[in-house]
Amino acid sequence: MGLMMLIVAVILFWLISPIAFLLTILNPFSWNKGYFKRIAVSIDQLGNVMCAYLFNFILIKYDGYQFGNEDDTISRVLGVNKKIDKLTKIGKFVATILNKIEPNHVEKAV
Repeated sequence: MGLMMLIVAVILFWLISPIAFLLTILNPFSWNKGYFKRIAVSIDQLGNVMCAYLFNFILIKYDGYQFGNEDDTISRVLGVNKKIDKLTKIGKFVATILNKIEPNHVEKAV
């Protein structure tokens, strides 16, 4: 049942989202409501869930705060693990890159 729901959701997303996105960017009033940031956060949360197994394996130590919660962003999980010193070398590298793009990004995400 879960797999079928995923397939339907993906098909509908790929069919409808380009039209919805185009209509939104053509309506400049929608830009003032944080639309692009909300989309970015949603994609970040999706990545946190979809890549949980990989990220738990390469970015954090085995007993760190786990990726995979649909309400967390990747940056938040990195920030929590940085705070409790559970990032791997690769995790520290990714957190450093994000913090160079925006100062204290992973810390603020917590």
